[in-house]
Amino acid sequence: MDENLLQEAYQQWEDFISTLTEEEKQGSENLLDAVDGNALHYLAVAKNYTRFDQIVNRLPSKYLYEEEVIVTIYNCYLERGLHELAFDYLNKATNYFSNKKISLPKVVSDLRDIYPDEQTIQKLKLMLGNLPSQRPDDIPKILPNNLNG
Repeated sequence: MDENLLQEAYQQWEDFISTLTEEEKQGSENLLDAVDGNALHYLAVAKNYTRFDQIVNRLPSKYLYEEEVIVTIYNCYLERGLHELAFDYLNKATNYFSNKKISLPKVVSDLRDIYPDEQTIQKLKLMLGNLPSQRPDDIPKILPNNLNG
């Protein structure tokens, strides 16, 4: 991706949004969410992870799981060493499409085919290896519901 072009587009949107009144912003939530979804591409390339995470944490699912955004979010997490978060995001994306009864986009199935990577496997292995050292009362709180019976 051309970082300068992304930065220019991002700045143009930021300038436009700054001209809106609060009343105009209130009526434009969908537009602003779409703009924020697109801003994730620039923020990932610019390594502005604070703003990136803020947007990801508040973005509605409709924009969070757009095909164009999925790879950006997934790769940004991996680049930051957040393998568990990337894995979780991919699972949530899969569940989102399943719950909406929408066929799984190829981009998601492709990512699922190459995932998990070796680093994630090692982290999961480490976490599960530490499970016996937890207090017996805490183990049911740690395990997912589907393993907890």
